[in-house]
Amino acid sequence: MARTGPGAPRRVNLALGSGSAPGLAHIGVLRALEEAGVTVRVIAGTSIGALIGAVHAAGRLDSLAATFRSLDWRRMATFLDVVQPKSGLIDGVRIAAMVCEQLDTSNNRPAGCC
Repeated sequence: MARTGPGAPRRVNLALGSGSAPGLAHIGVLRALEEAGVTVRVIAGTSIGALIGAVHAAGRLDSLAATFRSLDWRRMATFLDVVQPKSGLIDGVRIAAMVCEQLDTSNNRPAGCC
């Protein structure tokens, strides 16, 4: 049985959602939890949330955040692979490829990545 109350380890399971800008906000949430001493036990996600979760699990969140911060508007526009709406306006294939570059080791690549 898990300990509860003061002094017990603080742990959470997260579900990360989709959407480009909200997805990038997940990086800040993960950092804030870490700074607060909260352990993330499980991450589930859809779309960009799944990608951010995979990068976090691989321990490469700082690298991905630095990559996103280094993008100017022109470079960011190259990631907008607009499609006829099915579930969203952006397909996300180019963003997924960039994230896969962050996981560029044979042991850490998610299934179906690049």
